[in-house]
Amino acid sequence: MRWQPVDWIMEGLAAVLLLLLIGIPIYFWNDLPAEIPSHFNAQGEPDAFGSKYSILGIPVIGTIILVAMTLLNRIPHLLNYPVPITRKNARKHYRLALRMLRVVKIIVGALLALIVYSTVRVGLGEAQIMSIWIIFGMTGLIIAVVIGYMYRASAVGV
Repeated sequence: MRWQPVDWIMEGLAAVLLLLLIGIPIYFWNDLPAEIPSHFNAQGEPDAFGSKYSILGIPVIGTIILVAMTLLNRIPHLLNYPVPITRKNARKHYRLALRMLRVVKIIVGALLALIVYSTVRVGLGEAQIMSIWIIFGMTGLIIAVVIGYMYRASAVGV
């Protein structure tokens, strides 16, 4: 399926977020103490600590997730759809589903980059807590995007 300008912009933004996700720990690596927060409680306070190497897990997992989502965009015919796919509606449904995946990929990339950045800031003593509202807000946003997709997909119809 041929990409439109908005698809290129979304993929570019997702790539920038992936670079941030990887680049933030690299940029701050020499300044990080040997021990940094590895977990935060529901109030955003660090409640477990580990080696500064533990922060590398988030970019590794994030890279796997974002690459997997990129690969999913290449096989829209294998995704599940809320309506039967026919020759007549396939193009519309594929485009809609791929856009939804791209938006979710951007949100996930931003969320993980913010988690890494917040962990670095707390580790450096520049902040005392991680804002859990970022996590709740972005999770809610992902849910809203999926619900919006389901609504639009049912409106496109069979």
